[in-house]
Amino acid sequence: MKKSIIFAAMLVLLIFTGNSLAAEPSIVGVWATTSQKAPNEGKLSSHIEITEQNGVYSGKIVKLFLNPSDTKCEKCPGDRKGKPILGMTIVTNMKKTGVSGGVPEFGGGKLLDIEGGGREVNCTMWPEGPSKLKLKASIAFISKTLYWTRIQ
Repeated sequence: MKKSIIFAAMLVLLIFTGNSLAAEPSIVGVWATTSQKAPNEGKLSSHIEITEQNGVYSGKIVKLFLNPSDTKCEKCPGDRKGKPILGMTIVTNMKKTGVSGGVPEFGGGKLLDIEGGGREVNCTMWPEGPSKLKLKASIAFISKTLYWTRIQ
């Protein structure tokens, strides 16, 4: 009798703590992006690799699909102007800013909008399950929601 009570208590404990023991979704990995501009809107555009170092996340372009690999960013600001897009870091300074409903939020960083004229926009990211990443890119009061799909 005593063993069955202990077993039942352990089972209840596992059921109620199981969700908190599950691995938290990560933004680290390789993500497929699609073009947001006509005439290529919706077509596979690039692969972005997001990495983490000391709690700071960044992402660089590791593969291009719509442009030749030697394409340069002529409209990019600062030291990125005229540099190759392939290998360029376009997600910078992202940090985990909280957790809501078991889903981590990453913000405080910037996304380089190469298609939108090479400007940097504020960015917030949320993993939506293991294979989808939701991004909110904003300038002032204007924002756009994007979705990237996990490749690796």
